[in-house]
Amino acid sequence: MVHEELPTWVLEAMALLIGGPVNPAVFERWYKRALRDSSHRYVTLQAQFGTVTYVVDRERQRCFADPNGSALHFQGAVLTLEGDESRFQPFPAVTDLYTVDLASGTLAWQDCPHTGAMQDFERFTNSHA
Repeated sequence: MVHEELPTWVLEAMALLIGGPVNPAVFERWYKRALRDSSHRYVTLQAQFGTVTYVVDRERQRCFADPNGSALHFQGAVLTLEGDESRFQPFPAVTDLYTVDLASGTLAWQDCPHTGAMQDFERFTNSHA
């Protein structure tokens, strides 16, 4: 999927997530989609390959990794995701939706950069050089 021009907020969130500058040409091949909440505080990033959904809290420079779903939409600071059971099926009989309250204080936030995201992106970059 080729993206015409990546929005600045997407590249900034990715740079915060991996702890350094992002090559837009490489990122464009890695990137599937990004969402942000209405306050622009939270940004979700997901790769083409159905990997972890990363949530970046731009205000507090921290991140949360959800390995079980794809981000669908925000309602305030509540993120709705589609679970693994249905996200890879073209016409699932049942949709596995769940929500994550990003402001609840119960999530396992990590400081940015996120080690797993750095490693995933580096592996992708090296294999697509």
